[in-house]
Amino acid sequence: MLHSSHSLKSTLFSSVIRGPWSQDRMNKTERPLQSSAMLRLPTETLIVILRLVISGSRHDIDKTLRSCELLSHVCARLRDIMLDLRDLWSVVHFPLHWSSRTLLLSVSTLLQRVKDTPIQIVVRESNSHWKENIASITRAFKELFSSSHLVIESLELRLYSIHAADLPTQLLDVLRCAPRFLTIRHAPRPKDQVAPDCQLISTRHTTFICPITSVHVPDLERIRLVNLRGTILVNPPWRKLLWRSLIIEADADALPRSGVSIPVGTLIQNCKQLETLHVGAHSFNSINLSLGLPPLKELYVHDLHYFVGLAPQSRHSAFPNLVKFGVCIFTDVELGIFLESHPTIVDLTLDSEFDADVIAKSCPQVTTIRIPMSNWLDIAEPVPRLFGEEWVLMTDSRGTRAQFRFSAVEQLCLHDSSGYMTPESFDRLVKRRVIDAHRDSSLIRIQTVSIRGLQELGSDGVLSPEWQKSRYAQSAHVQWDEDECFFTWPQIEAD
Repeated sequence: MLHSSHSLKSTLFSSVIRGPWSQDRMNKTERPLQSSAMLRLPTETLIVILRLVISGSRHDIDKTLRSCELLSHVCARLRDIMLDLRDLWSVVHFPLHWSSRTLLLSVSTLLQRVKDTPIQIVVRESNSHWKENIASITRAFKELFSSSHLVIESLELRLYSIHAADLPTQLLDVLRCAPRFLTIRHAPRPKDQVAPDCQLISTRHTTFICPITSVHVPDLERIRLVNLRGTILVNPPWRKLLWRSLIIEADADALPRSGVSIPVGTLIQNCKQLETLHVGAHSFNSINLSLGLPPLKELYVHDLHYFVGLAPQSRHSAFPNLVKFGVCIFTDVELGIFLESHPTIVDLTLDSEFDADVIAKSCPQVTTIRIPMSNWLDIAEPVPRLFGEEWVLMTDSRGTRAQFRFSAVEQLCLHDSSGYMTPESFDRLVKRRVIDAHRDSSLIRIQTVSIRGLQELGSDGVLSPEWQKSRYAQSAHVQWDEDECFFTWPQIEAD
């Protein structure tokens, strides 16, 4: 049975907004609004439907009506339900190109609906005109969000202009206290912003210097920096940071960063509670292990030099609490050493091809693995055994059982757009590691197989005709999350 959450959400949104009760249809029919079958559903069921609709809709910040507002205008009953669902109103958009008057009117109304629910603030550039009114924008931000009863869960800034580099610090400083989460994303320049006098910067080609020196920085719980290409947190004055998560990354289509200077080594020495660390290319300085390291549970390292510099010092488990590890560029030998010294790792992400024999021996305990599609055969095929002059793969008359690499894996993700995975390859993999493993009590069955970034697989939440011919894709329960497709086989458990 095929199921697409993306398609379901889109259908629900169309049904609710443009259904038989929409304004233009109501003018042409005598059917009263209250007679709609959907509106006769119990309130609890309508709430589930409305939450699905909101989660599947995409909000355009240039439009004043969001999905929540559209739904609340359908009829009195939906309006009452929507206004009671405070958490659905908790994402507060703060477009920089709006006038301070418009911001105050729009956002204050939204905050009245949210009441004491924690909010998520999203600040975004859509054009460069706001820079002339930075003082009034800052005042409006302070007036709206510095209230003592307001709980700010997160602050996200999506910026592209060179004029916005100091904005994170300016906005943080006017808040009464620090938000839990801070995200700064150097976003692509809008296509309609081409004026040469705007001094716009390109995400791909120009350094984006973003000094973050707010007094609230030490009290943040999580920081995420995306596509930033300049000096960040220069000479940090803080001796103690309460951060639990620091993620420095780039979008998949972004070019390698150059000239980046982020003193990650110095920072994490001051983060005694840090549990999650993602470090991008060139985003580090040396780490002095003698000063002690935070209790990391999740670590992702992109840069080869950073990994090589870290791994030799980690032969005796530098991170004894580490359960999730990922790396993009590496050598098999160094990676093997690191994995062997950290037997607590059960979730592994490898973004480059690897020698499966070397890596699988280093981490037999891994239960979740994300690997390139080009390594799919290393998962599907058992390790051959030599009996005399004969290599044996599967169970035979001598009672030899198959032994697979990564034999403890239950969650498998195959990624990249190289096109290595075909429906035939997929069926072969599922036959060996899902179907046959279910029949053999000595083997651990893979519960979920996901494929990400494969264009041939399908689009818009629907499998392509070619993939619909796959035997095990047909029998699977299928769900999509953007460009990743998840396959499970719940009927096996019922057999």
